Amino acid sequence: MTLCSKAEAAQIVANQLADAANNKTVLLLSGGSSAAVGVRALNLLHVDLQHNITVLLADERFVAYDSTDSNATLLKELGIARAQVGFIEVIRPQTLSRQDTAALYWENLQRSLTNAAHVIAVLGIGTDNHTAGILPSSAAAESQSEGVVDYSTDVFERITIAPNFFKNIDYAFVYAEGEDKEAAVQAIEDTHNVVTHPSQLVKNTKEWQLLFNREKI
Repeated sequence: MTLCSKAEAAQIVANQLADAANNKTVLLLSGGSSAAVGVRALNLLHVDLQHNITVLLADERFVAYDSTDSNATLLKELGIARAQVGFIEVIRPQTLSRQDTAALYWENLQRSLTNAAHVIAVLGIGTDNHTAGILPSSAAAESQSEGVVDYSTDVFERITIAPNFFKNIDYAFVYAEGEDKEAAVQAIEDTHNVVTHPSQLVKNTKEWQLLFNREKI
């Protein structure tokens, strides 16, 4: 575990991206506090490196295209458009079913992976030990899909990378901030069942790093 500020976390991610982005790179971003780290890291890169990066969402809430609950909307508010990267959104302006949206998302992700030399993810964790859109003891946590899963929860319908997809990630950063996340941070470093503690899935990536900021700034 690396203790750091949000700005330091962004620089750590940017350094890894700079090493990778001499070649085509897929960057998976999520919502929550980790979104700001990912966007800030992109904007720290030289524009020549930005051109080699395609950003996709690790997970998305199935909401209206312009909803403030959308992770894509959050990334836009944080300034992803300032970076000269490709940005492929999950939700489209046209009306599609959740299942069709998930299928299109998986097609775009597969196409991006085919052209990429590196896959990097910046993910968060919740106090309930979820990561990406995979909630504990949910249909997503138990999914055997190799790619994407879509499902309904008490709060939102969701589309997310499936547990089996984590093996495709070359380097994952897990960013958490706030003292209320300390137990969840510790839980990652311990051993738990991935269904009840989806945050354990980061251990299935090729390499991962836990970045913890005790303050919410």
